[in-house]
Amino acid sequence: MDVSILSTYDIGIDVENSILEAFNSLKSRYLVKFDTEFSFDITEFSAFCNNALNYFGPVIKITIGDNSFYVCFIELILPQMGKGSSIALNYQIWGSLNLKKKSPHILIRTETFLDKIHELINPIELDFPDDNKFSRKFFVLTEDKEKAEVFLNSSLRNSIIEIEEKEILIEIKNSRLLIGNQKSLSTDFVIEISKFLSKLSKIY
Repeated sequence: MDVSILSTYDIGIDVENSILEAFNSLKSRYLVKFDTEFSFDITEFSAFCNNALNYFGPVIKITIGDNSFYVCFIELILPQMGKGSSIALNYQIWGSLNLKKKSPHILIRTETFLDKIHELINPIELDFPDDNKFSRKFFVLTEDKEKAEVFLNSSLRNSIIEIEEKEILIEIKNSRLLIGNQKSLSTDFVIEISKFLSKLSKIY
């Protein structure tokens, strides 16, 4: 695959090297190529509600048999605190999978101590009484609890638990699933989310 396509993007050398490292790591495991036409409207997703899109960078398409998913490199404008603060830009990694069927809007993220306190005051979290391991680790919000419980079956919950990255955020809306962690570029995280999406692409 000709990776010279990266020169057409307005990215710094450090970011380009990180993307190439991720691409080569994926290439040793999957059939991959850069997709210059793929994008999605980030304004539809809660994961980006505090950030503004600055630049939709390179996208790697990963194909396994008849299934495919994407690893997107997105530059976001991050909110800054304090008077006179300058704009902060940050490239993030987001995996995207087009689902075969629609899902209710679901937001899943690693649970924090603050979430646990909030749950005691205002119980809005979707819990799974028969899956304490998952419920202890993840904070789940949804607009339709009954449909979300069906969608988040034990197989999917186990796949989420198996992700080795400590902090993750998964958002599912209509027919798209996104996974990221709002952190800087990491080849290890690219591999982790690719393993996860690979499993899901065969089922969902």
